[in-house]
Amino acid sequence: MRATAPDHGERLADAVLAGDGLDAVAALTAEATGGTVAIVLPAVGAAVAGVGGERLLAAVRRFVAARLAGQPGALPEGYAADAAIGSDGEKVGAVVLLDEGRPAPAGAQAVLRLAAVAALNLVALSDVTADGPRAAATLLEDLRRAPMESETLVARARRLGVDLAGGAVALRVEARTAEGSRAAAVVQDVAPAGLVLRHGDEVDALLAGDRALAEERARAVAERLSARAAVGFSAHEPAPGRLHGALREADVALALVRAGEASPGDAAAGAWQLLVRLAVADPAALRRLCDTSVGPALAHDAAHGSDLVGTFRTYLAHGANMNAAAAAIPSHRHTVAYRLDRLRELTGLHPGSADDRERLGLGVKARLVLDAFTEVR
Repeated sequence: MRATAPDHGERLADAVLAGDGLDAVAALTAEATGGTVAIVLPAVGAAVAGVGGERLLAAVRRFVAARLAGQPGALPEGYAADAAIGSDGEKVGAVVLLDEGRPAPAGAQAVLRLAAVAALNLVALSDVTADGPRAAATLLEDLRRAPMESETLVARARRLGVDLAGGAVALRVEARTAEGSRAAAVVQDVAPAGLVLRHGDEVDALLAGDRALAEERARAVAERLSARAAVGFSAHEPAPGRLHGALREADVALALVRAGEASPGDAAAGAWQLLVRLAVADPAALRRLCDTSVGPALAHDAAHGSDLVGTFRTYLAHGANMNAAAAAIPSHRHTVAYRLDRLRELTGLHPGSADDRERLGLGVKARLVLDAFTEVR
């Protein structure tokens, strides 16, 4: 050890008060321990000081993101020790000492803990000064409230190091209780060049990039959080001026996922995605689509306690096979046939016809999207 913990604490306090940032905290801690120090705070960024640190930063980021997500994570090359950054039991980052595989020197853990406290204070100060994460949160909040001119949005995002000129995928996460910080860490790890806003156990994000990259990142977030959260995301929106609508589409997609009607990937593709976009852009048109297809059968079910539409959905899910639908309900084949025939009488659309069956199926999805849209509006 090249400095005692009390001396190190005083120097860190001076650096924080002077506004020197994470780089200074990392440099002072590296000097005190004689090793390489990486500090990773997904909500703010990362800093590294010491020989070879930049080469290892990606591995440290993955290690910290895994820890915040409650997973063990692969130790980065040269790992010696780490100290979690957080308060009240909630972890938001870590200080990691890399020392070519040698054991951490005596007193190193105390020095790392002091660095973690200093980093946490920097997070608090960044929120107060509206820099970094606070500015990103403000931008997302402003965009949620109302559409924004493309030039204005792109310029504000660029000042935060995020390029929205090529569009983005909007993503929304609803994590399990007390999992919000881990969910935000996963989003930040998968898409570091994006905007992320965490509020409690919910996370909003714009994942910048071209269509292939942004949608791949959205799917990766959904996969990594599948056991901890419900995730909904929009299709890629190439026009920055329409990203307000993309955020609303992510809301509707999340409601569909939460209701068990679609997977995150399905809700952002194909017919589901077209209907979600229509709900946001023109809900009256979506309502007409529903009313002119399954609408009369839905009204009949509501008035008489029947389940014509539910029977049709089962029939559709089993490849339009009457026997398979009857076994799944379960019911007699003749009961299924009667209900489908009654559906035809009410709607004028024949479930046995491929074209009519497709229109009825689209109407069912339209009704489900309308329900999701009403929930989040």
